[in-house]
Amino acid sequence: MGREERRLVLEVLDSGRLGMVSGEKVKQLQKEWAEAFGVPVAVATNSGTSALHAAMIFLCIGPGDEVLVPAATDMGTVIAVLLQNAIPVFVDVQPDTMNLDPDDLERKVTPRSKAVIPVHMFGFPADMDRVMAIAGKYNLLVVEDCAQAHATLYKGRKCGTIGDVGCFSFQQTKHVTAGEGGMVIARADSLRGRKLQLCGDKGWPRDQYREHLFLAPNYHLSDLQAAVALAQLRKLDQMIEARRRSAAALSSAIGASAGVTLPPEVPWARHTYFAYQFYVDPEQFTVGRDRLVEAIRA
Repeated sequence: MGREERRLVLEVLDSGRLGMVSGEKVKQLQKEWAEAFGVPVAVATNSGTSALHAAMIFLCIGPGDEVLVPAATDMGTVIAVLLQNAIPVFVDVQPDTMNLDPDDLERKVTPRSKAVIPVHMFGFPADMDRVMAIAGKYNLLVVEDCAQAHATLYKGRKCGTIGDVGCFSFQQTKHVTAGEGGMVIARADSLRGRKLQLCGDKGWPRDQYREHLFLAPNYHLSDLQAAVALAQLRKLDQMIEARRRSAAALSSAIGASAGVTLPPEVPWARHTYFAYQFYVDPEQFTVGRDRLVEAIRA
């Protein structure tokens, strides 16, 4: 947090317009987020979970539909499915990345499967080539959960722009934070983009008097939160590079120790290090995990 966050928050307070409908910062955040990710539409929400739920509404996920989700993920990924009375089907994850295992994904597809939610865990991208190939083969919709992967790159493309919809979180620990909040992006034409906006705004096109077109919750982000997120977005690349430098220094310090597996670094991806995860084999590394963590923190 710095001067720019304070300046934009004070602009909101001075305006007296704290909410999304009458304020300007949510609109500006949506505009700049869409531009940053090269998509036609971005819709702010009040959490990453609500972003995922808005995506489920947008894609018409309904009762009895199966949605494939990683077995290792935040509960918000699953809640979004359950809120539509749909069925989460858990897919195993790859042990080296904790991302969805494409082999198990294909095994879990059934005639009731409607969508898949690959989660880019810890800031490292899922295998989107295989996910998209399987989705195309079985006519599945793809919702990328980028809560931990702001500006993560997969083969030169930003995560969130590869599938049908991308969802982000602005919770306290995320790359871009506003304390709470979220964003949904989609490659949608103007009509479908308008529908996505309504999925977090009670299904109400506000240019019409109280005509609610479909059932949808109120997931408004406040202008105060948007002001903070906007300042954060404008320095996102700087923050990512700082995280990557810290991760590189940590990997160098740990080194190629027997029994320790470091986070993946590959030429085709930009790991954004929401967290620095590594694995310790207790049979080879006799110090033990907790002692190693204590030493690293020191």
